[in-house]
Amino acid sequence: MLRKVHGPRSRDRVDELDPQLRAVHDLALSTANKHVAHRASDLEGILISLVLSLPPDPPGVIGVGQLTVQYVGPEAEQVLALAKIAAQFVSALAVEYELRTSQLAAQANRGDIPALYASATTGPP
Repeated sequence: MLRKVHGPRSRDRVDELDPQLRAVHDLALSTANKHVAHRASDLEGILISLVLSLPPDPPGVIGVGQLTVQYVGPEAEQVLALAKIAAQFVSALAVEYELRTSQLAAQANRGDIPALYASATTGPP
């Protein structure tokens, strides 16, 4: 199990938004909460996959991939404001994402590599 890593709290970042961006953020969050709570489609979700090396490279986990399939749409006039908010959050989360995916790949490489190959699939998930 990976140890829990604490980075900047998202609540702190939200509190730093100017009032207009905060209002857009709160509306988007409310919409997302309703959407996730009621699961609008069986296609919603996040699939996490381990990327295995191919011959002639030695067997091992070389990365972690994710496929997010989900829809939460803002009103047209809110898109630019949401883009500003997203840019602020993305830059803050990039370092933590890299750390966690590196930890997952390292942990997987310490595990049963032949079993990962035996259960691997190709093509779309």
